[in-house]
Amino acid sequence: MVPTNLSVDDIFTRGAFDFEAKPIDAKFGFYDWAVINQLTCIDFATKFDFMKYLSAVDIKAMLKYSHLMYVIFVTAMRSYRAKKAVMCHPDGTDIFPEEVQKITCYNDHFLNEIRCSLIGRIIELNVTEE
Repeated sequence: MVPTNLSVDDIFTRGAFDFEAKPIDAKFGFYDWAVINQLTCIDFATKFDFMKYLSAVDIKAMLKYSHLMYVIFVTAMRSYRAKKAVMCHPDGTDIFPEEVQKITCYNDHFLNEIRCSLIGRIIELNVTEE
C-alpha cells in the first residue's frame, strides 16, 4: 500500500519506507501504481552505500534525472518476466492513464510502440536478471 501523508521533502529525507502488502481485494489504478513505482525506485536508490556521502540537494538532483528511466526499465523487466508482450503494471493495468489514451494525437499504434518496444529489445538481447 502507498504510505499516506507524504510530502516531497518526506520522500527524500525519511530513509526507508515501510511498505505494506496490498490487500487482495484492493484495486489499484494507473495513479496508484505510478506512486508505488516512484516510491520504490527512490527507496531502492537511496539504499546504495554511496548515497550517505551525498547532500540532500545532490540526492534530489540525481533522482530527478535518473528515476524515470529506472522505473521504465523495471516496469519492462517485470512485464517481461511475467511473459507479457507489453509493458503493464503487475495486475495488468495499462502504463498509460486513460487521459493519455483519449488524446487523439496519441493513436493506438503509437502507444503500442511504446508499450512493446523496450520489451522487444529485452527479448532480442536475451536479458536476464543477472
